[in-house]
Amino acid sequence: MPADINATFLANTPVPEVLAPMVEASVQGALRVTPFCKIDNTLQGRPGDTVKVPIWQYIGMAKDTAEGADIDLIPLSYVDKSHTIKKVAIGVGLTDEAILSAYGNPSEEAGRQLSLSIAEKIEEDVIETILNDAPHFDPLAAISYDSIVDAVDEMQTEFTSTKALIIHPKMLKGIRKDKMFQSADSYSTSIVMSGEIGSICNCRIVLSSRIPLVGGKYQCIMVELSGEGVKFTGNRAPDGSAGAEFKEPLEAVTIFVKRGVNVERERKSRNRSTEITADYICMSAVTNPKRIQVVEFQA
Repeated sequence: MPADINATFLANTPVPEVLAPMVEASVQGALRVTPFCKIDNTLQGRPGDTVKVPIWQYIGMAKDTAEGADIDLIPLSYVDKSHTIKKVAIGVGLTDEAILSAYGNPSEEAGRQLSLSIAEKIEEDVIETILNDAPHFDPLAAISYDSIVDAVDEMQTEFTSTKALIIHPKMLKGIRKDKMFQSADSYSTSIVMSGEIGSICNCRIVLSSRIPLVGGKYQCIMVELSGEGVKFTGNRAPDGSAGAEFKEPLEAVTIFVKRGVNVERERKSRNRSTEITADYICMSAVTNPKRIQVVEFQA
């Protein structure tokens, strides 16, 4: 007996086991700021919803010490900041008519929409955490080579260390004409990270429309990429030299994940529809303020 061409086949219906990994992967791919964060899964399967994050304080520069004199001992100190895990969630509803008559694949579209929605919320929360908890620096100028140099020096790290600078798209015109700016399309090899449009002063420029404008100043994010950590692989320096290595920040910001993407489906027989919901339980924290700062460039 031939199959009913109007029947709702499994391929047309949203299956949580299929959607969940797709949403998880898509969430990561849709982000601009969080790729610079460390993902910590140690909270999964453990009780509690609050995490105390210790932030170590710098002991200061070493001092000259005379021969035979005792070396000063500086106690290590840190401050605790509590962060509470929260749930990021969204859902969609599909009627049978939509599944049967819609152009394309409603299940895949549901997954795409859920991914984008969750990614936007996580990104927003991470940026809010950085704006609230990371050090701020005001170069008293619009974005330019000189003001970026001032911001790099403010971090008090090695000048040659690679950094990412996340700016608002409207700020591009402020640096594109700068003779020191190198556009990504002029690189002899592939770009180092998603969203990168160029580099200046050893800073990889990444665009994000989520960078806020507050009091006439763009709250841009500068994060150090070089140093200890996991290496970016398969890339070369913009000048084409081999062996260049760029690494993720050493826990400048950490996303503590209590539970990854969870997709569930519920059938509503009374109105012949299917509800698909997804959630992500996590929280973000600045865990190394020496490697990140908010740079307040004038608009």
